Amino acid sequence: MARLEKVLGRFYFVRWQEIEASDMEELIDSMTQYGAEHGRPPVYVAIQGDDYREPKPAVRSTLLAFFAKLIKLIETDYVVIAATGVKASLQRSAMRAMMTVGRIARADLSRVVVLSSVGDVLEREKAHLPAPAAQVLASLREAGILDAET
Repeated sequence: MARLEKVLGRFYFVRWQEIEASDMEELIDSMTQYGAEHGRPPVYVAIQGDDYREPKPAVRSTLLAFFAKLIKLIETDYVVIAATGVKASLQRSAMRAMMTVGRIARADLSRVVVLSSVGDVLEREKAHLPAPAAQVLASLREAGILDAET
């Protein structure tokens, strides 16, 4: 398991270090269980920091099938590429472009939002937060989901 998770209200935060095939099935099970228990789908927030490692080629090939299952189980998919540097900036730009182009063929991609910080997610979702944004950030830092400077 190369991830850290925290559920706060309707928000399911996951900080990925590296995505493994077993993680994907566990995440699908968690999203299914959350929806069944709460009567509504969660808001999924996937966080990639500076410690994120690209998935191995075998895992990459299964990500599309994973995503097709995941998008049916969640309300919104926030992809937070919080890493720093040129590479992270290019990744955010490329992913935004892919989502924009992909929306032509798949309407469900309109629920995928690529951002650079969890603070941006909290600002967009401020009316639905289970606590003030500062408390949510503190809780995520305490759980190791966010770094002290994030």
